[in-house]
Amino acid sequence: MKFNVTEQEFKTYVTGVLSSYFGVKPEDASKAQIYRATCMVVRDLLTNKRVDFKKVCHEQNAKQVYYMSMEFLLGRSLRNHLFNMGITEQVTKAVESFGVSMDEIYNFEPDAGLGNGGLGRLAAAYMDSLTSCGYPASGFSILYDYGIFKQRIVDGWQLEQPDDWLKMGDVWLAPRLEEVYQVKFGGVVDQNWNDGKTQEWKDRKAYDIDHSTLKHVGPIEEAAPTPTEQSAPDTSECKVVKPILFVQPKCPNCKMVELMFDKIGYAYTPVDAIENADMARKLGVKMTPTMAVEVDGEVKLIENAVNIRKYIEQK
Repeated sequence: MKFNVTEQEFKTYVTGVLSSYFGVKPEDASKAQIYRATCMVVRDLLTNKRVDFKKVCHEQNAKQVYYMSMEFLLGRSLRNHLFNMGITEQVTKAVESFGVSMDEIYNFEPDAGLGNGGLGRLAAAYMDSLTSCGYPASGFSILYDYGIFKQRIVDGWQLEQPDDWLKMGDVWLAPRLEEVYQVKFGGVVDQNWNDGKTQEWKDRKAYDIDHSTLKHVGPIEEAAPTPTEQSAPDTSECKVVKPILFVQPKCPNCKMVELMFDKIGYAYTPVDAIENADMARKLGVKMTPTMAVEVDGEVKLIENAVNIRKYIEQK
C-alpha cells in the first residue's frame, strides 16, 4: 500500500490542519499540536484509501468479514502507518522542517488502550493478515476510556496509575457523530426475560480506527452499533409475514447480522427485544440475535448469528 505524497505536499497538508483546527502557524505550533496535525493528515489519507477500497468491494458484491473481540492490541499507529504507506522519509523531512524531531513526535503517541495481552495481540494479527490479503474486513470492539494501568516502580514497589491513553491517542478516532449507543451493564436481579437482569447504561459514540498494512487498509469499529429503529409489527396472533430479527443495542452479533442482511438486500424487520419484551416472550425468543420466520404456517426461530447465516445461505 504505497502513497504518492511528496515532502512539500505533506508539509502543506499539516500546515492547513494547524491553521484550520488549531488556529496557529507552524512556527507558533506546539510539539503536541504538530503531532496531532501529522496524525490527522495520515488518518485522512488512509480514510480516503479505505473509501476507494470499499467502493470496489461493493461494486464486486464481495463478501465481508466482521471480527469481534473484547480487545485489539494495536500498539502505536503513527510509525506503523508511515512505514506501510511508504512515506516515512517524506513525512520525517516535512515534520522536521517545523523544528521538531520525528522521534519527539513518535513519543507523543501512547499505546492504544484496547487490550492487554495475547487475546488483543491475536486479534490485531488477524486484522493485519486480513488487510494484507485484501479482504474487506472490519473489527468490532469496545472503546475503553482507560488501558489497564501505567506501571511505576517506587522504592522497589509497583505503583499502578490510570492509563489515560485517549488524551493523545484519540487523534486516530473518526467519530460517527450521528450515532450514539447504549452500553449496558448487569444490575439488580429482576423478573425480566432478558437474562433476569435490570440494566444500567452509558451512552457511547461509535468511532472508526483505520488499520494499515503494506497492501490494504481496513477499519476497526469501536462500540456496538444500534439497529435501525422501525415500528414493531403486529404479532397479536403470532403471525410472521416478513422475517423479524430480534436485536439488542449492545449486541455486536446483532449488528453483524444486520450488516449481512443490508448487504444482500434481505427484507426483514428489526425489533428491539428489550423495548418489545412482550412480543419476544410471546414468540419464545430467549436470546439475541434471533430471527423469526414463518414456515408452513408456523413460526420458526433461528438463534445466533451463525445459524442465521446458514439459514440465509440455504435459502
